Amino acid sequence: MSDQTTEAKIVSTPPVLPQKRKKFWRGFQITVGIIFGGILLLKVAAGLASPDLELMRTDAFLRNDGKALQVTNVGRSTITINDITVNDRSDCSVSTLSGPASPMTLKIGDKKMLFSSCQIVRANVKTDQGSGSYSFSR
Repeated sequence: MSDQTTEAKIVSTPPVLPQKRKKFWRGFQITVGIIFGGILLLKVAAGLASPDLELMRTDAFLRNDGKALQVTNVGRSTITINDITVNDRSDCSVSTLSGPASPMTLKIGDKKMLFSSCQIVRANVKTDQGSGSYSFSR
C-alpha cells in the first residue's frame, strides 16, 4: 500500500455576533401604524357621514304641490350648502324667494325655505361637511 497521508481541512467559522434587540422598534412601528390607520379610518368615515340637516318637504304658496323644501341646520356648527339637486335632474331648478339657493350658509338653528320647479321626491345636498340624500313620499 502506498504511503498516503490524509490531511484534514479545518474550516473556521467566525464567532456569532450578538444582535441588537429589535422588539422595541417593531412594537413601536406596529403601534404607530395602528394609530395612523385609525385616524385615516375616522377621516374617511367622517367624510361619508351626511351633514346635520333636517329637510322637510312642504307646499309652495298653499298649492298642495310639494315644490317647497324647508332646510334646518340641526348640527353643532355653521354649515354651508354648496349645491342642491332635486330628483337627480338638472332641469329641476332650486331657488329662494330672493335668488339662487346656493351657496347658502346656515348657522345653528337657522331655517331656509327653498322652492323647486318640480315636485320634490328626492334631494341631494352637498355641503362643506359632506353630502346627504333625502327622500320624501306622499
